Amino acid sequence: MSGEPHEYKYSRLNYLEREFRLVELLPGDGPDEVRCRLFTASLNNSPVFEALSYAWGDPKDTRSIHVNDQNRAVTINLYSALLRIRGKSQSRVIWVDALCIDQTNVEEKSHQVGLMGDIYKTARETVIWLGEPKTDDNEPSNSDNASNSTSSNSSQGSLHQYVVEWGCGKDNEILKRFAQNRETLRQWPVYGAVILLKYLSMDVHFDKLPFFPPGSDPSMYPGEIWIKSAQALDSLLRVPYWRRTWIIQEAVLATKARVYYGAHIIPLAVLLLAQANLNEHYHGCCSKWGVDAHGSRFTFWTSFEENMSTLQHMAKLVVARHPSNESGSGMTIYDVVSGGLDRRQATDPRDHIYGLLGLVTKWGTERIVPDYSLTVSQVYARTAFKIMKDSGSLFLLTWNERERNKLLGLPSWANDWSWHGLFNPNPYPWSFFDAAKGQSAFLELRRDSVLAVRGVRVDRVSKIGPVRTWEWYPPQELVKTMKHWRAIAGIHDQAGSIEDSQDLDERFWRVVFADTIDSSQGRRATLGDIDTIRAWWAWLQSTSGSSSLRELSQETMAKGLLFGTKPAMMLGGETSEWATLPCPEKFHNIMKTFHERTRSRKFLLTEGGRMGTGPATIRDGNEVLLGDEIYILNGSKVPFVLRPVNAALVSEAGKADRSVPGYSLIGTCYVHGVMDGEVLNSLHAETQIIDLH
Repeated sequence: MSGEPHEYKYSRLNYLEREFRLVELLPGDGPDEVRCRLFTASLNNSPVFEALSYAWGDPKDTRSIHVNDQNRAVTINLYSALLRIRGKSQSRVIWVDALCIDQTNVEEKSHQVGLMGDIYKTARETVIWLGEPKTDDNEPSNSDNASNSTSSNSSQGSLHQYVVEWGCGKDNEILKRFAQNRETLRQWPVYGAVILLKYLSMDVHFDKLPFFPPGSDPSMYPGEIWIKSAQALDSLLRVPYWRRTWIIQEAVLATKARVYYGAHIIPLAVLLLAQANLNEHYHGCCSKWGVDAHGSRFTFWTSFEENMSTLQHMAKLVVARHPSNESGSGMTIYDVVSGGLDRRQATDPRDHIYGLLGLVTKWGTERIVPDYSLTVSQVYARTAFKIMKDSGSLFLLTWNERERNKLLGLPSWANDWSWHGLFNPNPYPWSFFDAAKGQSAFLELRRDSVLAVRGVRVDRVSKIGPVRTWEWYPPQELVKTMKHWRAIAGIHDQAGSIEDSQDLDERFWRVVFADTIDSSQGRRATLGDIDTIRAWWAWLQSTSGSSSLRELSQETMAKGLLFGTKPAMMLGGETSEWATLPCPEKFHNIMKTFHERTRSRKFLLTEGGRMGTGPATIRDGNEVLLGDEIYILNGSKVPFVLRPVNAALVSEAGKADRSVPGYSLIGTCYVHGVMDGEVLNSLHAETQIIDLH
């Protein structure tokens, strides 16, 4: 193709007529250059077209195509998609965001992103392009791999002769060929990956799949066909596409969606069914090869289960939006943006909100409209405010106990929808408490950064204990930390009457465990639980000082693991970690609850003598410190730790309107004696408006 790619000149769209652009992908084959015709259409006229869903890829790695007789640079992943999906003798009309939207025009981009939900709902089919697969190892495909594979295939001739189309009534024939001639799989492991997906979608048990001889272990079978097929499926599930924020909306809203992976065309429904069935078998009937084997050795089943999380989120949204679903009354913005957060990526952080708006069916008071003239901080703050305003609840503030991206400059109360951090510390069980006695939140948003709320000041922090960090450390150190906490609480083994000591001891343990026990359903702690906790504490102290730790075998320590898949550490005294202790069965729930409620928290004591626990090591500057204040805010079920800041509310006219207390949100806390509305029941409780910055 002659000439260098240059900037394409777009004509203006008529927004009132819901105009958008479509691409006519002209026919071609093999090494033929990619040629397109861009034209304008209106959604009001019900045009017939398909929509392409794909990952852009590296913007610096591009190829040139012909658009309206002009050279245009596109990413290699889009280039390989156009090569693969174009017809050999007929044109194909598609919508492609990179070509159909003027990405340099902020006004047009904002308008067209607002139409994308309708575009994908109107398209007769959504083409999901995963890329060209790699077959030489188990790494996911990327732009370089796509380039190599595409150029290789193109040089050999027609791409169309290699197409394997599933879901067209010939699946049984394809499966039969596979079963009778496994040599085919050796030549193309991706074929085996799709076979594996197909069988999983048919609800076949792991050990009954056609890869394994009768009686073999599906988690350990070393057969070449199985290993290559499993590696190929692992690669399919780890391509960059599944981590894009935009794909959720694009796939869920599609009237019909098919996945294109190199030569294979697979209905999206097959992948969704495969995920659902895999999850059931992994945790249920086939658990001995699935979840039960997790941690002891690598299995492909665990890798599949983890990498299918995006499909799981998709499936939930598909079910929630289905007309037959009578369990809900619509999907709110919170329903849409909160699920699957840890797996999503977007080049523009604002798209973590804008890329999902088309899924919202229940808007409440006001819609969120894409506006790329707003900063990331403004978009995230407005979204958080809307969620809390519509729900009348401050539950979203607990999300700020996730790690956040400090570079975004967010207000202390606004959630970071782009960050993939974990909750640190873990949130208190919100539904178990009712500190504000069910009062709805009072909320006002000022200058896109200041959140006005109403609440009651409870107390000020006067003493704090050391952090019970998230790291695993020797039992002796844990006992030392807990004794420090008990000393701050005023618990001394031989001080005061027995009744006073027992009462103080009970309150202390209710604080440490947030007055809850993690059982099958979870519940508030009973007096019987407190007795069990005391027995656990006595056991922990005696065990941590015992020389028998040095004598425990590796096998015994491994059996004592309770949390995650962390392997037992080196044995002997100071190197043994408290979570690896071979805990008596009667203490299992106690150990689990202790871990969940105290990780990355500090013990605190207030000026009024109230005991509690508060956040620590969430992010820099956000851990409870001396002088922080405890507030119960309307719309919350738990108290919050707030830190005073010097700030005055200023009106838009620039004149001081009124000075109100200003605070930075630190996090949630447990304070004994205020968790069930006791403060609100007091005749002396006075609410006030405060500003969160």
